Amino acid sequence: MPHTDFALQVSKFFTQYLPLERSVSPNTLRAYRDTFVLFLRYLRDVRGWAVEGADFKAVDAPVILDFLEFLEKARACRVNTLNHRLAALRSFFRYVQTELP
Repeated sequence: MPHTDFALQVSKFFTQYLPLERSVSPNTLRAYRDTFVLFLRYLRDVRGWAVEGADFKAVDAPVILDFLEFLEKARACRVNTLNHRLAALRSFFRYVQTELP
């Protein structure tokens, strides 16, 4: 199965950037991981996307906003949790901007 830029960057984000460059705590790493698990499941189950083929062109602001709305309604997440999930995604996309300008 071919790796997309998206999958490769997610992998590098969790194996190199967060633990080695940012030196985040294990708890932060787990929280970010949980966000991505939820996000990828959302893309697969709710949007019907093949997660293996996810790419940056398909993930835009409306998709992120729909994901946050999904968390709020389907999982009864509160504002603080939504903000944490958004911060994890935002951190990833800022990382990607430096890697793939």
